Amino acid sequence: MKDIIFKLRVNVKSLAAEGRIIREEIRKCRDGRERSSLHHHKMTRVKPEARLAQLALAFAKNMPYKVVENKTHQAPDIKRLHRKLKSFTEVDIVDLETWLTTE
Repeated sequence: MKDIIFKLRVNVKSLAAEGRIIREEIRKCRDGRERSSLHHHKMTRVKPEARLAQLALAFAKNMPYKVVENKTHQAPDIKRLHRKLKSFTEVDIVDLETWLTTE
């Protein structure tokens, strides 16, 4: 299990680094279209993937979902979360659903 947690931590850190790199490139960029495109990529691709990586790590660490996201307005996409976890280890989707609904 430590191996899985280590890989998930690396995934979280690499996505965080990608967000920082994009933010820096946006700051340097002079073209409005490029800035908009980079911002859109960050918000629609990188940020949701980073959230899923954080949730996958919390699940692997047996942290309660309510501790990780206590004020969320939108439930995570359980199928995408399942795919992410499945790429690191075998996990049953029922376990994920239980984890997301447990108080």
